[in-house]
Amino acid sequence: MAVVRFAHITDLHGTDPGRWPLPWLVSKRLLGYLSWRRRRRHEHRPEILAALVAALRDLDDEVILVTGDLCQIGLPVEFRAARRLLEELGPPERVLLVPGNHDSYGPAPLAETYALWADYLGGLKAGSPGPRVDRRDGVVFLGLDSALPTAPFLATGRLGRAQLEALDRELAALAGDPALRVLYLHHPPDPGAVGRRKALVDDAELMRLLATRGVDLVLHGHDHRPRRDLLDLGGRRIPVLSLASGSARGSKSVARRAAIHRHRISPSPVGWTLELEVLRHDPGTGRFVPVEEASLAIPGRG
Repeated sequence: MAVVRFAHITDLHGTDPGRWPLPWLVSKRLLGYLSWRRRRRHEHRPEILAALVAALRDLDDEVILVTGDLCQIGLPVEFRAARRLLEELGPPERVLLVPGNHDSYGPAPLAETYALWADYLGGLKAGSPGPRVDRRDGVVFLGLDSALPTAPFLATGRLGRAQLEALDRELAALAGDPALRVLYLHHPPDPGAVGRRKALVDDAELMRLLATRGVDLVLHGHDHRPRRDLLDLGGRRIPVLSLASGSARGSKSVARRAAIHRHRISPSPVGWTLELEVLRHDPGTGRFVPVEEASLAIPGRG
């Protein structure tokens, strides 16, 4: 396995809902729109998102993983705008996308929403229960779809039995394959990572499956804050990482300013070594600048 380079961004929230057609008002979207008008549009800034796109264009990462929430309230006009954003980031071969709960904020016609992103979703939302599977030079990227419409005041996710069974089959087929397995999804995978109002409702089922079958690195979004923890998967402790929204001013703390994670993974005598570089938006220069480097061990599967 050669050195593998890939980036991770999440929760871009880079669209403007614009004017609403009246039928959309009678739904959970009204609450989301009011939240966007009062608060979120001041936190998630288009100029920061433009700087993020510019930074990623200048980097040599082979793959960009995007863990959902391109939209605010999942309107067709937002999906069209987000399609343009995806194209600015790069072609579907480079940009691997899974959806977030704000993309699935409420029911909407498939042809006017997820069908517009079909080539970036790799089969998700288009008849396949997931996971999407993409292989690059000694790495298998496994993308899960946790996004579904929910009731007001809930931001939960669900993988569902069909997707979990499909993931089980994919991981079983990889038995004996030395490729590094990177799992990525919008919601945190482990129980207790966020409150139940925002959690993955079948997180316990996912964790049991992963403890049996094994993955090597997990990346997620959703919580808009940096995370660097270890998941115990049947005695193996593997990294689980997340980061701030890709468009956030960070009004609550510097740590929640928009960020990019860059990963460099190489073989080690006991598994793999992950070199993580954090780039954060600098409001003084308007650019994303390196602020931290860390080295993390990924244990072999034995």
